[in-house]
Amino acid sequence: MDNGQEQQQLTKQQDQSGFLNRFKMLFPLESIFGTIFLIVIAVIIYFSNNALDKKIENYKESIYNKLSKKITKQFDVVLHERMNSISIVAVSLAKSLNIKEALLTNDPSKVNFNAVADEIDTKKEFLNLHMEIIDKDGKSFVRNWTDLRGDDLLEDNENLKALYRNPKVETTIEASKFGATISTKVPIYQNGSLLGFFALNVQLDNIAQSFKQEGFKIVMLLNHFESTKIVQNISHTRRFIEDIYVVNNNAKRYLIKVIKEHGIHKTYCKIWKKDYFIEQLSGHFVAKYIIKNQNGSYKICVFMFKDLKEIEFPNIHSITVAHITTSLLIAVFIALVLNFIYANIKVRDLAKENQALIVINEELTIKTNEMDYNDKKLENLFNMQP
Repeated sequence: MDNGQEQQQLTKQQDQSGFLNRFKMLFPLESIFGTIFLIVIAVIIYFSNNALDKKIENYKESIYNKLSKKITKQFDVVLHERMNSISIVAVSLAKSLNIKEALLTNDPSKVNFNAVADEIDTKKEFLNLHMEIIDKDGKSFVRNWTDLRGDDLLEDNENLKALYRNPKVETTIEASKFGATISTKVPIYQNGSLLGFFALNVQLDNIAQSFKQEGFKIVMLLNHFESTKIVQNISHTRRFIEDIYVVNNNAKRYLIKVIKEHGIHKTYCKIWKKDYFIEQLSGHFVAKYIIKNQNGSYKICVFMFKDLKEIEFPNIHSITVAHITTSLLIAVFIALVLNFIYANIKVRDLAKENQALIVINEELTIKTNEMDYNDKKLENLFNMQP
């Protein structure tokens, strides 16, 4: 390599070195790493907040799912327990001789419902007992809650028709303009001949009332087909959502309004992709339970409302603390990594500077030796002159 090429290469290296020096002056290494650290911290905070929100959302969903499963299972258990207990009581009451005697003599006055009611322990689950005797022709013989009698109960009642064809003790959920009831019908016989049925009906309102202790308010809606059979009169107007009958008398009006506005009573409603629905405007958690007919078809839809403020999330604080701690540990780790990289770069730069100083010292030494050599040559030349 000739002197010209060496000179060009040297000039190029000097230009590069000068550019790097100017860049370092404008952007000190400390500022670069400080900026990188701040950007990283900002990114961690952004994604950390999103991740925390998602964790809390998932946690709340798990609580809502557990609550939905718990309350629907509890309703199912209470409903079937109530049906069993009512069936037992109905069979016991049907053995009362005055019921059989009244049917034989066609004299409703012989039935003393008050005396019959005294035979059982009227606990909360048996409040508002509706007792009815149906004659062998399927007509109402006598009722304890109204003077209305003589109406044909077989009309449009396929279940009762089937029961007359095959008499047996049967407990079902029934709905009428009087509301929804758990109804047990017990056949009454005399010498092998069917005299009629004794029916014991308990309002489903009693079950709805029992869930108040759990903080739930309940609205029950009858299916569309059976709702059309209910005669709508002035006293029942408020108990309809469009053409769907509200069967429990203790349903809150504002909750009926919530159901209507959101259309959550409709089977195709997209809200029910989950087992629950969060109604933010009124601030309610809503679970749904389906009471089915004997053939498995949908009969009554039970909506259970609970105030969102009453639902506890005990682990939110610990989730937040754990998440923040993890985020801080990540930030500290990144800070240590950046500090390690920064220290390595500084060490490398110092090594380069030391190497450059060594080269400069060596060059100065060479130059000094050359100058000493030249001085000695000059001195010798002067000494050689006469």
